[in-house]
Amino acid sequence: MHDKFFPLRFSRSRVLGSGCALLFWGVSLLGMGCTGVERMVEPAYDIRGRVVLVVPFRYGNFWHYQSKEGNRLGQSLEVALGANCGSFEAIRNRPIQKEIEGDLSDVVDWLDYGRRAGVKFLIVGEIERVRLENPKMVGMWQGQIRAKYEVWDIVAGQKGYSRTIEHRFPENPDSGQVFISFEQSKEEIETALLANTAKKIAGHLCGYEEEGAPFR
Repeated sequence: MHDKFFPLRFSRSRVLGSGCALLFWGVSLLGMGCTGVERMVEPAYDIRGRVVLVVPFRYGNFWHYQSKEGNRLGQSLEVALGANCGSFEAIRNRPIQKEIEGDLSDVVDWLDYGRRAGVKFLIVGEIERVRLENPKMVGMWQGQIRAKYEVWDIVAGQKGYSRTIEHRFPENPDSGQVFISFEQSKEEIETALLANTAKKIAGHLCGYEEEGAPFR
């Protein structure tokens, strides 16, 4: 069924605090902004145990699959869903990718892409804003992001869920204080910001949240 498809299968149990020690693109995020305390909640839209196509996010003037930030967020989301959604299969479909990259339609038919990819759900989104510098403190990094995403339910034939998320990294969710990094590089802060944003999105769809830090 998945000729020319590249499946990423995950079938491990969710580990609390799984976003606290991950390796993304050679950058260790160990101990960067992790609370390690999570609780199970009802998913906002349940995709657990399903076959999913995650389309890398749009960013600015860059279409899907064309920006470093959008690709990283999409890849981080695949990892976060795999770590937290139980039995899960993410499909990478290169022919579909090429079609999406060249799709200039005013309204993209995501249901059609999902059907032809043979998946149950398709996740697509847009990064609306990323800021890594604190304008009040030159040379210090403070990641902030605003993004929105949609979950297309291919079986039901409709958009099942959409949400806008705003996230800061690093931050202390217990006190509400935002910490500014003195030691990490700009690249590390950006990578960690995107990875933590993906973990929050996965929480919406897999059913967990950090205690004291309800997702926005």
